[in-house]
Amino acid sequence: MLHSAALELATSFRLAVEMAVQTDDVPMHIQGFPRGCCGIISELMGDYFNTLGVGEFFYVCGVKEGASHAWLEVDTGISHCRFGASSPRFSPSSSLRLTEKTRVGS
Repeated sequence: MLHSAALELATSFRLAVEMAVQTDDVPMHIQGFPRGCCGIISELMGDYFNTLGVGEFFYVCGVKEGASHAWLEVDTGISHCRFGASSPRFSPSSSLRLTEKTRVGS
């Protein structure tokens, strides 16, 4: 149940972000969505999910070979929403050095 609800909400969230980006009236740090936006989008989407009570989502970030990446984790495991990045540098895995994990909206 959680997976399908989160997937549906994530799809709607992505569409809303895409529509906002098309207006050209968005902060500079999300103008390149989906590229380079994993941190801010994960934080915003996690806060949205937590506000709706879909689960308890945590913002997580890590580093691999000098590059950072951020994603969400939910109490049932990793929820990595790629958002169609054309060539992701890496995906969350045990080879990442975890640098931060906090409950979104805390």
